[in-house]
Amino acid sequence: MFQHTFPIDRSSMSHFRQRLKKKKLYKLLQETIKSGFKTKIIKPSSIECTVIDSTVQEKNITYPTDAKLYYKAIELLSKLAKCLNIKQRQSYIRTGKKLLIKYYRYNHAKQFKRKAATLKKLKNRLGRVIREIERQAEAKRVDLDTKAQELLQQCSDLYKQKCNSKNKLYSFAEPDTVCISKGKIHKRYEFGNKSSFITTAKECFILHTDAYEGNPYDGHTLPNALQTTNQSMELIIDKTIDYLFTDKGYKGHGYEGKTQVLIETSKNRKKHKLLKRRSSIEAVISHTKQYHRLGRNFLKGIDGNLANTILAACGYNLKKIYNKFKKAFKRMLFLLFFMMSWQKIEIVKVLPVFFRV
Repeated sequence: MFQHTFPIDRSSMSHFRQRLKKKKLYKLLQETIKSGFKTKIIKPSSIECTVIDSTVQEKNITYPTDAKLYYKAIELLSKLAKCLNIKQRQSYIRTGKKLLIKYYRYNHAKQFKRKAATLKKLKNRLGRVIREIERQAEAKRVDLDTKAQELLQQCSDLYKQKCNSKNKLYSFAEPDTVCISKGKIHKRYEFGNKSSFITTAKECFILHTDAYEGNPYDGHTLPNALQTTNQSMELIIDKTIDYLFTDKGYKGHGYEGKTQVLIETSKNRKKHKLLKRRSSIEAVISHTKQYHRLGRNFLKGIDGNLANTILAACGYNLKKIYNKFKKAFKRMLFLLFFMMSWQKIEIVKVLPVFFRV
């Protein structure tokens, strides 16, 4: 039956994701791993050697600049003043827009002194708006909500922050966004969160993934990730990881356990032959970013970071299982048509029987 409305509402998927907490999300990933063992995509022996690496999951925000953030703060504070019935002497929305346009024109023309002067003017306007709202709120004894207090705190932190200050604000919609530098030539800085993956060295099947707050050192995230994977593998097949291959970013991890952690060096390559498979995880990360929505995170907050990473890993594992069934189905069709051509049977008579129509 044809219907004019969608079968489900858009908000139903967001409600479903909000119900899924950390344990339930990991259960979904464990089910994909179990199905990988059942379909014989992964062998129990392949868990002996695994690979770990981290990547940046970018948030769906614009590239943050100081001028853009100052003007956005002025706009948000003017809306807040209207909600609180506070009359401003000047909102600076019109003049702030002119200063923002000037800032980008001076930047394009490489007139850096004029650019710095316009940025200072824009910052001064923001400071005036913050002080005026705080002063009038105290005089009128206006009860500020938690959202209003958070916004004023964010704007004051933005006004005070400098180039070298820590825990900087890069977006009002996503205040937990962090600036991460991975040393890439084409992309110097990435704004989002850090995610780590553990995959098998042979089949490149994802065994564990996690999203972290802030910008932790890769070596500090290794013990917790390895412990959780070993626990889940013991539950599924009663085995643990023997060797874990890493790059040089995991030096000084401080892990002490049964699993032997091998960093990719010339000495360690002679110890273990499969260490050359360390770079196989790079292809896994690129596939999850291009085809499984890890490249741009549209989900909000810290919970959205974790949900997006785990669901991307589940999608990658399911795609590998689907590809195996696809190959098997193609082989079956090839054998069927080969037999038909050999015995000279008509295709129209055989296809309904084959598909059980």
